[in-house]
Amino acid sequence: MTDVLLINGSPRAGSNTRAIITYLEDRLTDLGAAVDQFHITARGPSDEELERFLAATRHYESIVFASPLYFDGLPAVTQAFLERVHRILVERSLAGEAATAVNSIDTARIRRRVGSRLPLAEREKGRRARPAPDPVSAAGPLFYGLIHSGFVEPAQRRPAIWTLELFARAMQWPWRGAISLGGTSPIDGRPLDEVGRLAAVAREGLALASREIVCGRPLSTDTLLVCDRSPFALLPRSVAMGVINARTRSYARKKGIDVSARPYSGCM
Repeated sequence: MTDVLLINGSPRAGSNTRAIITYLEDRLTDLGAAVDQFHITARGPSDEELERFLAATRHYESIVFASPLYFDGLPAVTQAFLERVHRILVERSLAGEAATAVNSIDTARIRRRVGSRLPLAEREKGRRARPAPDPVSAAGPLFYGLIHSGFVEPAQRRPAIWTLELFARAMQWPWRGAISLGGTSPIDGRPLDEVGRLAAVAREGLALASREIVCGRPLSTDTLLVCDRSPFALLPRSVAMGVINARTRSYARKKGIDVSARPYSGCM
């Protein structure tokens, strides 16, 4: 059984990110994976929550880090989370290297005093008995990204994907590629099965990706091409623009934003 951790990098409750990773969780579970979720809230994780997260990562074979696009990048709290995780592990690594250096000095002194008294056969036996490092545990979990946005163009999401790839490489976690979904605004926090035709690309792409994630394989070119497709491709342009504009007006009303207001008009 594959253990997978899905990280929800959207600070909003009831977000499209949550709807997307919930659908992915269902597909992974159908394939026999054991799946957990971790949510980065608007306040960010406490030190205690961060410690629990770091401890938990050792028990997962794969991690999928999902995030929306905010102003062509990751949300600030999500970016800060990545930087905190990396800083803590770097500090621990440096502390471990310092301790190892001290132990090596002490061990060398002991060997100089004791080793020379041992027969050559005993010294060779001791050298052969040292266990080899475990390459799997040293590599860490397999790391996948998942970036989505209301923009349909894949180029809009590439900087955020590069950020996740750089994080994975800095952590020395094997990078397995990223799912890139555009035109996700119509999801509006609903389960993907309820969105209908406008979530068809997301459903197909996530189903394909789940089969590769559960096997620990890098995301294939075929899967990435499916995910990159526009969900509005089969709709007439006027219909697609109408859907996008209606979604924008609805969001503006909820937030009390006057979309007809002119900037600086009160200063003239």
